[in-house]
Amino acid sequence: MQALDELHRVFYKEIWSLRNQYFTEHYELRALLSSPKADAKMVLSKQNNLSTIQKKIDEVSMQYFLKARSVFTPEQLSILPPDCRLGFNYGQGMGWGRGIGPGKGYGKGRSNPIQ
Repeated sequence: MQALDELHRVFYKEIWSLRNQYFTEHYELRALLSSPKADAKMVLSKQNNLSTIQKKIDEVSMQYFLKARSVFTPEQLSILPPDCRLGFNYGQGMGWGRGIGPGKGYGKGRSNPIQ
């Protein structure tokens, strides 16, 4: 657990700056798109920057996921759910995607028992 906690600490420190870059580019792109006279070259450049940052985030996430897997024995890995990323996942639908609350983003979400 200590090794996994340390990996998470370092991962979040590294991913934080990429995440901030992503949000900055995202909001700049939204501002550009809200203009009726948005320059197509600038819009495409911002979108390219967003894609590049997302690729870096994906790569860092995968690197830390693979490091985290090495902490476990083959027997422990065999009992983890197939889609378990051990907390090393960022991206659409992973906590900073399309909204807040049940049913937002991809997937069905949860139904509200109090209606």
